[in-house]
This record gives sequence, C-alpha cells and structure tokens, in this order.
Amino acid sequence: TLSSGKITGDNLTITGAAGTRGVYAMTNSQIDLTNDLIIAMATPDQVAIATQHDAGYAASRINAAGQMLINGSVLSRGGLINLDMRSGSVWTGSSLSDNVNGGRLDVAMDNSVWNVTSDSNLDTLTLTHSTVDLASRAASANAFTTLNVANLSGSSNFVMRADVVGEGDGVNNAGDLLNVSGSSAGNHVLTINNQGSEATTGNEVLTVVQT
Repeated sequence: TLSSGKITGDNLTITGAAGTRGVYAMTNSQIDLTNDLIIAMATPDQVAIATQHDAGYAASRINAAGQMLINGSVLSRGGLINLDMRSGSVWTGSSLSDNVNGGRLDVAMDNSVWNVTSDSNLDTLTLTHSTVDLASRAASANAFTTLNVANLSGSSNFVMRADVVGEGDGVNNAGDLLNVSGSSAGNHVLTINNQGSEATTGNEVLTVVQT
C-alpha cells in the first residue's frame, strides 16, 4: 500500500512467486494484520514484509500480531515494523533495520522459532521460551551468521555453529555471533555446535556473544 493508504487484514495467506514481495508499505501508509498470518515466499531471501521511505513523507507502519508462518525476510527501510509472533510461529529468513527517518524493527516471540538465514539486525528482540537458530544457514561449513540486536530481553535458546579450532589452536577460527549493542536482560541459553574437524585443546578463544 502507498500514498497514506491503510489496509487491515485478518487470517491471511500470501504466496509469493520469485521476484515478488509479500506485505509492502510506503509513503505514510499503514498495514495492520491480526490472527493467523502465512507468508510463503519462494525463498527465504525474498521480501516477506517491508517498508520503504520516500523523502518528505512520514514513516510507513506495519503491525502484525498472531501466529505467523513466514518464509522470507523482513526489512524496515525508514519505516516502523512491529511483529508480535504468538505461540507456534516460525519465521525463516533475515531481518534489516536501517533506522532511517526514525524507522525501527521490533520483534516479540512467544514459544516460537526464528531460523536466521543470513546476517541480520533489528532494534528490539523480546523472547519468551523461543529459539533463534543462527545455525540454520548451513550453505557451507564457513557460512557463519551475525545477528545484531540493539535491545535483547526475555528467555530463549540461541543455536549457533562454530569452528573453534580453526587452523589449529584457535588460529583463524570463526563462528556465529550474537552482537547486542544496547541493553540485554533475561535468561538465555547458548547451544553451540562445533563444526571443526580438529580436537580442541582448551586454549582456543572465540567470541560468540558480544555486549
């Protein structure tokens, strides 16, 4: 929707072929989605939900609350996106918040799963007994993922991969990274799968969480 329009949807299913977008708002428009929401794009790299900013216009807004099954990425480009993912939700894709024009991306998850498919960032991530799987990006042994979160809270399990040994004794080792740039609170569990072929010595150092 565009040009100050407003759309309200309830119990929606959206299927996106290659080259299309799912839910898209620009130029001071608003989209409100409630209850069950299914967005099935052809690949997780395609845009499932996005805002776009045009100079001279107020930020567009997308609000969604309910059980969600999303295959695709969520991009806040100069807009306000608020996702309240209720119990049983599954999101497979990446996120982007460019913070242009006061825009932000806030996500709350309750008993839900986010399979992070590429490097992502967002402003607020509030988790209640949910799983954030950075290891789902299994294109190759070296395809590690960085998740940048401004504010993290709640209770969750972060699934991550790492090559702790690297070339030996931690030289050139690497892994998934959770980077929290602002506030962090709650109880979070890290499940780390070591992908390296060498045995560890106990001397290796690898940062997987940065605050």
